[in-house]
Amino acid sequence: MITTCEALRNHVAISERNADRAELSLAAIDCFEAAIGKKELLENDLTMLVLAAGSPYLGPCYIGLELILRLSGDFPAVESAWCKMAQSKQARQRRIAIVAVRDERVSFGLAQDLVRTAIRDRSAKVRLAAVETVLIRYMDLLLPEISAQARGEKDPEVLECIQWVIQHMSNGVSAPQ
Repeated sequence: MITTCEALRNHVAISERNADRAELSLAAIDCFEAAIGKKELLENDLTMLVLAAGSPYLGPCYIGLELILRLSGDFPAVESAWCKMAQSKQARQRRIAIVAVRDERVSFGLAQDLVRTAIRDRSAKVRLAAVETVLIRYMDLLLPEISAQARGEKDPEVLECIQWVIQHMSNGVSAPQ
């Protein structure tokens, strides 16, 4: 039977044409495998996984995110990785963190805390991801906060999304499956 790490390595070998991206993906896989094998997540391993997850390239990004999500329940240090990504200076990394917390493997409390902050982010793309996440994870406690954000929202796409989410959540409708 082929393991997750073997399958990912095979996928990288077949599909990744760029040597640097392949190296980043493979390093993330190695760090994940080491953490699982030792039942200990070292700071360097977590850093490498976060580096892959924050990559602007889809291959390493998806691999890094999935591997971090798989470690979420077993290693409390993973929560700090989401927090660091959500506080990054780069809007792309903040958005990746908010999109990632849509996954049910991330604790609801942590997801809600990160989304609460992201609702007021300086980047419209991050705010949009946060508002969408409110609906996807059904964070009804954040409805007053997105309502308050709507009053000062300048981006029409974010404002439209806020109005749509408020309307649907007020009617008791959850996210489409």
